[in-house]
Amino acid sequence: RTKMASQLFTSCCKDGLVGGMCLDEIRRGVPPNEFLQLLAKCGYRKPLNQGRMAHSVQLRQLPRAFTKNVKAGDLKDRQRDSYAPKKNSKSSARGRKQKEQPVLRRPGLLIEQSWMSGKDV
Repeated sequence: RTKMASQLFTSCCKDGLVGGMCLDEIRRGVPPNEFLQLLAKCGYRKPLNQGRMAHSVQLRQLPRAFTKNVKAGDLKDRQRDSYAPKKNSKSSARGRKQKEQPVLRRPGLLIEQSWMSGKDV
């Protein structure tokens, strides 16, 4: 699985087809330490040299050559945040309750007879 995912990602990098979904799926298919080595193999050594974590690599930080053939709409905020470590939510929920937004219902079709409104035609 890792070998095939690596080959696909390398091909996407060469063709400039690395979008948000591609980056998410390669993270799912490859262990984190191999993901950074794979990026280095494809020509992006910065995260490996800086000792960064695999989840810290963002789509907008990748070289333009990796994303040159991706539609602009697929580059905007399509990347999941699920790969960042979860922050402890106990401290934020301790003293505060989150306020729920009220449900606003749109009025349906109103049908009113003239005698109901008191306006005679």
